[in-house]
Amino acid sequence: MGWFGKNKIRILFQKTSSFFVQVFSILPECQYLDFLRKSMIMNSRSNLAPIFVSKPVRLFILLGGFFVANALVAEFIGVKIFSLEDSLGLERWNWSILGQEGSLNLTAGVLLWPIVFIMTDVINEYYGHRGVQILSYLAVGLITYAFVMINLAIYLVPADFWVGQAAEAGVPNLQTAFR
Repeated sequence: MGWFGKNKIRILFQKTSSFFVQVFSILPECQYLDFLRKSMIMNSRSNLAPIFVSKPVRLFILLGGFFVANALVAEFIGVKIFSLEDSLGLERWNWSILGQEGSLNLTAGVLLWPIVFIMTDVINEYYGHRGVQILSYLAVGLITYAFVMINLAIYLVPADFWVGQAAEAGVPNLQTAFR
C-alpha cells in the first residue's frame, strides 16, 4: 500500500495519541479537562486519533477554532471605518460630549469582538480559565504571525508587470496602495 499503509497510519495515530496524553497530563484540574485527560489516556491505544473519539475535545477544537478565527478576522477588518447610522439607514446622530462633536463612526472590528467575548465566556464555562488562557495566547500568537507575514509580503519587490497594470484605472503604481 506504499507509504500510507495501515501500519504507518496506526503508528502515526499512536504517536499523536501519546502526544495528546502528554499535553493533557500537564493541564490543571478541571471537570472537562479531567474528562479529556482520562479519555485521551483510555483512547491512546485506539486506532482512531483521539481528536475524533472524544466529544469534549471536538467541542474544544470547534469553539477554539471559531474563537481564533473571529479574533483574526476582527483584526483584519478593523481598518475599515463605517458609519453605523448610514449602515442602518438612520438619521445621523450628531452628538456633543465635553465639547467634542461627532457621529457613530466605528471600526468594522467592533462587529466581531462581541462574538469573541461571548466565546470566551462559553469556553470558560466548560473548560475553565486555563482553556481560555490557552486559546487567548494562541490567538495573540496567530494574529502576530499573520501581521508579520503580511508586512513581509508588502515589502517584497513587486514584479514589473504588476506595478503599472492599473494605470488606465487611475492607479499609476499598485505597490503604493499597500504601503
